[in-house]
Amino acid sequence: MGPPPEKTPRFRRAPNEKRARIIGAAHELFSRDGYGAATTAEIAKLASVSEGTVFHHFRSKEGLLRAAAAQYGQELVEMVLEIRDSGGAPIEQMLESIVGFIGERGRFGLVLMRDTRVPAEVRSDIQRSIVGVLSGWIGSGARNGSVRDLDPEIGAEFAFAVFETMLESIHGAGSKKTESYLREATYAIRGILAPELRDERLGVRYADGARD
Repeated sequence: MGPPPEKTPRFRRAPNEKRARIIGAAHELFSRDGYGAATTAEIAKLASVSEGTVFHHFRSKEGLLRAAAAQYGQELVEMVLEIRDSGGAPIEQMLESIVGFIGERGRFGLVLMRDTRVPAEVRSDIQRSIVGVLSGWIGSGARNGSVRDLDPEIGAEFAFAVFETMLESIHGAGSKKTESYLREATYAIRGILAPELRDERLGVRYADGARD
C-alpha cells in the first residue's frame, strides 16, 4: 500500500480566501463611505485581516480599488454575455438585470461613476468592457437582421449612455419611478438599434428644410 495522498495545506488556500474577503470588505465600505473616506484600516478590520495583509495583496488603496472594480466589471460583463447568448428579449432582460446587479451591490457602481477621487482610467476600463460586449452583440445582430446596420461601437456607446443615465436616476437620485425609467430606457435603446429605415424616415421628415 502506498503512502496516503497528501492533503493540500491550508496555508495554500488562505491567500485567496483573504484576498476575497478584503475585496468584499472594500466593496462594502467603498459603497457606504465612498472611495475617499473609506480607509484601509477599516477595510482590514471588516475583512478580519491586518492592514499589512491588505498592502501585501494590493500594495495601496488604489490597487485595492482597481481589483474591486475589475471584479465588479467582470461579473457585470459575464452577466451581460449570458443574457446576450440566451435569446428571448435581450434588451428587456439586460436592462432589468443591470438594474438588479447595481441594486444588489449597493452603491459601488455609483461610487465608480461619481466619486471624483476614483482614477478616470478605472471608470474607463469598466466602460470599455461593457461597450466591447455590447458592440459584439450589436454587430452580430446587424449581420442576422435583428439590429439595424450601424457602427457597432457607436451604437454600444449610445446604449451604455442610456444605461448610465437610467442607473444614476434610479440608484443615485433615488427616483421612485424605477419601472418608468426601465420602460423608457428600453424604448430608447430599441430606437437606437431597431432594424427600421430610420435614415429614410429622417430624410423624409427633414427634406428641403421641412420643419414640424
